[in-house]
Amino acid sequence: MIVYYMDRIIPGIIVLAVQGILLAILRKCMKKKWKKPWFLKSQVGVLLIMLLAIVFGYFGKYVSIANAPTKQYTVQELKEDLKQLEKVLFGQSPMYYTDQEVLREAFDQVKKQITEPMTEEAYYRLINPLVVQVRCGHTNLSISQALQKSREGKNIFFPIAVSLQEDCIMVKESNTEYGVEEGNIIQSINGVEAGEIIETIVDNISRDGDNEAVAQYIANACFQIKYYDFVEQSHTYDVVLEKKDGTIVTKQVEAIWNKEWNTNAWDLHKEMYADGDYYSSTFEKDSATLRIRVFFEEKTKFKTFLKEFFREVEERGITKVILDVRGNFGGDAKMAKELLSYLITEPYSYFESKLPLTMKLLGYGKTVKPKQTSLKYETELWIDGGCFSTCGHFAAVYKSLDLGKVMGEPTGGGSTCTDGSSDVVLHNTGIRLHYATTVFSVRADLEKENMVCPN
Repeated sequence: MIVYYMDRIIPGIIVLAVQGILLAILRKCMKKKWKKPWFLKSQVGVLLIMLLAIVFGYFGKYVSIANAPTKQYTVQELKEDLKQLEKVLFGQSPMYYTDQEVLREAFDQVKKQITEPMTEEAYYRLINPLVVQVRCGHTNLSISQALQKSREGKNIFFPIAVSLQEDCIMVKESNTEYGVEEGNIIQSINGVEAGEIIETIVDNISRDGDNEAVAQYIANACFQIKYYDFVEQSHTYDVVLEKKDGTIVTKQVEAIWNKEWNTNAWDLHKEMYADGDYYSSTFEKDSATLRIRVFFEEKTKFKTFLKEFFREVEERGITKVILDVRGNFGGDAKMAKELLSYLITEPYSYFESKLPLTMKLLGYGKTVKPKQTSLKYETELWIDGGCFSTCGHFAAVYKSLDLGKVMGEPTGGGSTCTDGSSDVVLHNTGIRLHYATTVFSVRADLEKENMVCPN
């Protein structure tokens, strides 16, 4: 089976469709002056160009799913992909938090290490640290579509649910099959110490600037995915455990398959919110909690949801509103601004950086107008390392305006991030790059540029 890299083909299809619509409108306006055959010939011409592009590899070289894990790429092919990666990052990324001289040197060092053919997985591990050094949480690598599909249905993932606490790997759920209990501490896996495992994973996850909070959060939430990609790929694991009574035991566990774990880079965020339930609310006697897992729209529009929530807050005489945005990786800035409008009493100019024209036309640059001139409730914001992008913006504004207490853990992002992301496929290996193109800053204290801390 052949995988066609749709990252490039889809834009071509869109161009074909748009061209067809425009030509059809033009022909209708010109009526009989433009005969039908010319319209058809034009479309056929575009199709032929696309077919030639496919044949000559413009959309990337093709690889069978069966061969993807073992295919060896030549030194020339690997260096060509490295050059393409370098050209895209230095030519299109804003490099806001990047030390470009250091990154150039890192590219030179990697180039020297490409001395023999490699598989895609080996090459991916080699070049991923370069992308991390861009120091942008919106810029990251994914393995090729072919390699990702080749993993389907195979028992390849570490089977024990764990949570990470600094340099400690702790069993999160008891499992009688493996003889592990919740709270057991994993000291090592296949001879590799827990601290080294965590360090390797965190070092391979993109983040804004020197703020590791989002990388720590992702390492914790997606341990199995990152362990497989950057630490070890095995069918069995010898796990050294420290039990609650202090005894040390070794358990051998077998790898398992989990469809949700067969993803990486930016796509893993989609899995975190795959069950929907983007926002919800609960009410108690004197307080109300607004839980916003991500700034995405549900069937009930966010504006409607907020309007009903704060109406009920007023009717019940609630005196405290808790805003829980832990684990919120961002989303639509308009939604964050809508929430802010219920928390301020004076107009607020939200974005400080210049916005792309399309965002201006869509109203993202508009001043936030308060929904009311006085508030009858106090608010409290709960944050953690998963708060990133738009959520980091919101947290930075919230704390800068001193709208209420900030509780929890430091955020993964702050008042400035780079996004406006685009995608490209490395021509030979098919490895996919998701990268930022634009700087987005909100009006907030400079010290909250890439992290917001609790009070």
